[in-house]
Amino acid sequence: MSARFDAMYSKTGRPSIPPEKLLRAQLIQMLYSVRSERLLMEEIDYSMLFRWFVGMNLDEPVWDVTVFTKNRNRLLEGDVAREFLCEVIAQAQAKSMTSDEHFTVDGTLIEAWASLKQIAQIAASIQEFGFTNPILVDERAGIIAGHGRLLAARKPQLAGVPVIPITHLTPAQKRAYIIWLCHGPDRFQ
Repeated sequence: MSARFDAMYSKTGRPSIPPEKLLRAQLIQMLYSVRSERLLMEEIDYSMLFRWFVGMNLDEPVWDVTVFTKNRNRLLEGDVAREFLCEVIAQAQAKSMTSDEHFTVDGTLIEAWASLKQIAQIAASIQEFGFTNPILVDERAGIIAGHGRLLAARKPQLAGVPVIPITHLTPAQKRAYIIWLCHGPDRFQ
């Protein structure tokens, strides 16, 4: 992913936060349920473990919260976080560390991590054009595709949303489809 990181940032101007450190800090925030960027910066400032994980020296100053947020938004807009998580899933699957029988997600932070700007754009589109892109669910009503659309549907408080059950896929096909959604069609041509 280094080439992708290098392409996102200019070589001139004020230095920004290295994207790999941003990703590591985001992982800390998600895994330890740190509720805000300001609190995350405090935690990184005081915790030697967090500093080590992020890749910061003990005497290195912690980033300003607004700089961190601006750089984080750039990282999310570049779809790097999604690509990173898709790579993590692919590696876990390659080492048989995943199971088709059981899948658990802590959904408490999903709405907080969704891009509010993107959700607002989707909600505006739904209000103007209607719900034209259904949510795909598996046989257990788990969302395969459409997490953002579901969150956006809550903004105008729709009574219901169109859903297409995808029950004909084998577990391997479902994984392949989700990976395809993560990477996009050009990656496999």
